[in-house]
Amino acid sequence: MTETITRKRFTVDDYYKLAEIGVWSEDDHVELIDGEIFEMGPMSCKHARCVLFLNEIVNEMLHHKARIGSQLPVRLNNYYELEPDILVLTPKKDHYHYSPPTAEDVYLLIEVSLSSINIDLKSKLPQYAESGVPEVWVVDLENEVVHQFTEPLGGEYQNHIIHQKNESIQAQQIEGVVLSVNDILGIES
Repeated sequence: MTETITRKRFTVDDYYKLAEIGVWSEDDHVELIDGEIFEMGPMSCKHARCVLFLNEIVNEMLHHKARIGSQLPVRLNNYYELEPDILVLTPKKDHYHYSPPTAEDVYLLIEVSLSSINIDLKSKLPQYAESGVPEVWVVDLENEVVHQFTEPLGGEYQNHIIHQKNESIQAQQIEGVVLSVNDILGIES
């Protein structure tokens, strides 16, 4: 007799029910990726500095033209609810009080990666494209570059630019966001 092993994919509803019964606390950093629950490692000081800088500077640049969220959930479909480092969202009167943002609400999404680059590029990025997130930046702290992805089509981004040190990156989906790669990476010019 052969035993069969079946994997259980969790839905977003399952994910929240597990949180409600205390499988993890509000302070735990977990994400639902393709129906699997991943516990993300602790954030390094370098990662935290980059997220704090991006949050402050993007907020300043936009002057209330958009909502800025840091490590807030974005629901992509029934099997993906991710917590990117920065979300630039369309303004809503209810401030997303009644439902989390979805891909349709996103102008720009930023992931900061030190040890999670493979997860961000291979697991999350295709789903962002499939869901129609118009622009994603992946800050690769290890290799000191910023990847910019635009034009999602058929689960892939049609445009991928790698921005190096001493260059600037300009958001394509929302006017007024232009950042120095050195500043993002925390590198002296």
